Amino acid sequence: MMKSRVFNSSSEHCSRLLFLLAILFAFPVAAQTNALNKADTPLHVAVIDVQAVSQGAVALRKAEQEISDLRKSYQQEIARQQKTLEELERNLAAQKDTLTKEEMTEKARDFEKRAAALQVDVQERKQQLEQAFSNAMKMFQSTLVKEVGDYSEENNIDVVLRRSQVFIADKSLDITETILQRVNKVLPEIKVEPVKSKTQ
Repeated sequence: MMKSRVFNSSSEHCSRLLFLLAILFAFPVAAQTNALNKADTPLHVAVIDVQAVSQGAVALRKAEQEISDLRKSYQQEIARQQKTLEELERNLAAQKDTLTKEEMTEKARDFEKRAAALQVDVQERKQQLEQAFSNAMKMFQSTLVKEVGDYSEENNIDVVLRRSQVFIADKSLDITETILQRVNKVLPEIKVEPVKSKTQ
């Protein structure tokens, strides 16, 4: 009787152990099965020439032209102000013998203030033009990323590679022209704010 009870107890213990092992290993096996099934699914890949899109983006080209025109206009304006300062400097030198020491000091101080203000203005305009270009690029890039993402989702594309990263690819994988058209449609222009002078 004692041997029978021990045998039955051991048998029940083994059964429970096998049951627990079956439960523990059920989930990993299922996960492995899902991973294998996913690995069997073909990967949809596309290729895009980012440089070609940026060169063909109408809004970005317009913004660059506006910034270039503003830069030329500011350079001309600053050149005129520099010419005015040069004339003031010559006049100041010519009046050196006719003005009192106090008058000369006051005029010299005024000249130095105007010259310093012009230098500050030049630096600020340069920084603001650089910021305008940076803002235009950020707006273009954010639009590009969104359109690539939307197009990929709409067409079940898993990976989009830059043309520069690909040695050889079938032309059917290229989505450059499609993305360019989408970018030009949703971003027809980028507003460029004029730079205000503080010396005027």
